[in-house]
Amino acid sequence: MENWQKHLLAAPDLHVFLSTYCTRHHLISNPSANYCETSTTDESKSSLSLIDHAAMEFFSGVIIWFDILGSVSTGLRPQYADICAAALGDFDSKVQLQNLMGCENWAMTIIREIAVLEDWKRVMVRDGGLSVRELVRKAGDIEQRLGVGIARLTGRFSEVPSLHGADAMYSSHKYLNDLTVSRITYIFACAAQVYLNIVVSGPNPNLPEMRNSVVKALAAFIALPNPELIRNVAWPFCIAGCMAAPDQEQNFRNLASMARIDEHTFGTSWRAAKVMETCWMMRKSSEMDKTDCDWFTAMKKLGSQILLV
Repeated sequence: MENWQKHLLAAPDLHVFLSTYCTRHHLISNPSANYCETSTTDESKSSLSLIDHAAMEFFSGVIIWFDILGSVSTGLRPQYADICAAALGDFDSKVQLQNLMGCENWAMTIIREIAVLEDWKRVMVRDGGLSVRELVRKAGDIEQRLGVGIARLTGRFSEVPSLHGADAMYSSHKYLNDLTVSRITYIFACAAQVYLNIVVSGPNPNLPEMRNSVVKALAAFIALPNPELIRNVAWPFCIAGCMAAPDQEQNFRNLASMARIDEHTFGTSWRAAKVMETCWMMRKSSEMDKTDCDWFTAMKKLGSQILLV
């Protein structure tokens, strides 16, 4: 993963390619007028095989996923901000991230919107024109939709289907798979609440709303059917962990231990754990404001930008 930035920053060509493919093959319905025509001939429709289409839909989903998590991991501006929401927004969208990464489209769309809001805030602060009222208004809309999504997920957890007959085994497997997707999505949604709180109020773990979001995230990690699934949710694990209050830190260490996350673990979960520990250490340091440390400052301290996927 050392060279991940050069791949994500190859945006101009990929952007046009992804937009064109998504438009022509109806992965998005409202493309920017700047891209090529939305109509396509029967010949162009048939130019790709079913396998090609499946590969391109998979590729499109992966690019969108990495773009979102690349921006929220490192503070980079989302490269595909103008097409992500459209590609993920429809219920029957061909890009279904839960089939690729375990998190439903709506949650990733909201996380992308928070990244866009953070970028807007950064520009407004730089130019000396930040309106706190406008920031709160924009965040309030996101928060309302996030709350509705979390409530819907919470309702699913109490729904236990009646499984009978010859299809009981298939139905049971599907229920457990859907439940795991719901729990993964819930984890990302709780981390999104933490992220939104940071954008609005700063990285202050003492805020009641911040503590409440971290508590919900902790409970969601514990509820996973297999603790090793935490290895696959490095971004929410790191973001929620970085905002842990001192009395919550050991809970995240315990989760890392249960998931068997160590320096030999494949992926970025071990580095995410190091970012958390660095953030906690910096917050306790007398050298800086105790409420002015997040994963960005911790990564800077470690000397690297980490793609938390």
